[in-house]
Amino acid sequence: MVRRILLTLCELGYAAESDVRGFRLTPKILTLGMTYLTSLPFWGHAQRALETMWMDVKESCVMSVFDGHLLFARYQ
Repeated sequence: MVRRILLTLCELGYAAESDVRGFRLTPKILTLGMTYLTSLPFWGHAQRALETMWMDVKESCVMSVFDGHLLFARYQ
C-alpha cells in the first residue's frame, strides 16, 4: 500500500525514486503545504502583519511556524 502511494506521488511529481534511499520528496511537495496554509483563517492576518513589518524595517520579512510556535525572522 505504501509503495503504491509513493509511486502515485512520483507520477504526480511530488516524489522521485532515489538510488541512495529508495524515494525522495521533490520541491513540488511544498505546494501541498502551501495550499493548506493559505486555507487557514490566520493567513490574511499574518500577511498584513508581515507587510506592516516590512514597511517599518525596509527589509525582507518572513514568518514560520514550528510545532505551533511562531517565529519571526528578519533578513538583511
